[in-house]
Amino acid sequence: MEQIKKRDIALDIMKGLGMLFVIRDHSELIPLEYRHVTMSFMMPMFFVLAGYLYHRPDSNWLYVKKSFARLYLPYLLGVAIFVVFLWWHNWTDVRTAGLMIVGCAGVPHFVCRYWCDWPSVGAFWFFPALFWCRVVFNAIYTHCGKAKYYVLIATAIVGYLSLRYLIHLPFGISEGLAVMMFYLSGHLFSKYKSYMSTMSDDRRSRLNILNEIALVLCLICWVIAAKHSDIVVSAAYYKMFFFDFFGALGIIYVYYLACRYIATNLKILKSVLVWFGVGSLFLLWIHRTELTLNFVNKLLGVVDWTAFNQWAASAGMPELYAYIHLLVQYAFCSVCLYAVSKVPPFKKFFGIA
Repeated sequence: MEQIKKRDIALDIMKGLGMLFVIRDHSELIPLEYRHVTMSFMMPMFFVLAGYLYHRPDSNWLYVKKSFARLYLPYLLGVAIFVVFLWWHNWTDVRTAGLMIVGCAGVPHFVCRYWCDWPSVGAFWFFPALFWCRVVFNAIYTHCGKAKYYVLIATAIVGYLSLRYLIHLPFGISEGLAVMMFYLSGHLFSKYKSYMSTMSDDRRSRLNILNEIALVLCLICWVIAAKHSDIVVSAAYYKMFFFDFFGALGIIYVYYLACRYIATNLKILKSVLVWFGVGSLFLLWIHRTELTLNFVNKLLGVVDWTAFNQWAASAGMPELYAYIHLLVQYAFCSVCLYAVSKVPPFKKFFGIA
């Protein structure tokens, strides 16, 4: 088995802070221009991190079982709550509910160019997508020998092109293959980092110059993409693919440096974000479930906010209610994470470290 990497707290901070951004980015109350910057790289970041942390398992079958338990079972529970809620309110029928469960689509997406659409299950799409990405990547990595990276690159390209232009396979398979380009990028960066650690200091310093040039070029791509492009990872939609892909990789590395600074210098914030990071999958799950049940809207709907919104608008803060709503969402998700982390069966089920 390949050596398991020593835990880097900055990576937990990346996931924890990333989940706060994801919750914010799903809020339609906050203007899109405020969310667009983080939307350009936040979802790719989670797959890059997963690929970076990949290590070859002792048992492929055990790896599949653990991945299914950690990713697919929470998906099935969450989407079951989702479809039951819709059915209870007469907002869906049995056929549509079945298509939701089977399709695993993040946005309404075609099955193929000549057939019906899969209905959306929202953010739940992430769980089966990561499952298939992990399982297929591991299968290729362990069985394709010296050709493994060629096969992985080909699989990533075919996965992206097929989901974008041809067919949407059920069970999240298409999404899992389409995001493999980010998963593979994270893994290759890990290999490259290990390779650099074996170099002499002189050679490493010369190569670092090229690394810095590459980073600057990627950041230029990101600035262009953040201003002019748009991405929907769950549908493999990248308006300016070259700039979106390489720009995301560049800004993810800068984001890592920022999180490493937090890990070193901001101890209180570090503790909170690490806690969110180790429970990031549950935070995504409970966030999507809260959107399904509409809990925060119902809670805040007890109060008439008309006068407050008028005052906020006159004071030049028209989005103030949106941020109050967001803070309540954060509080709700935090309380749920704390409660679940105190119940061992639930803690194990959601993979909270």
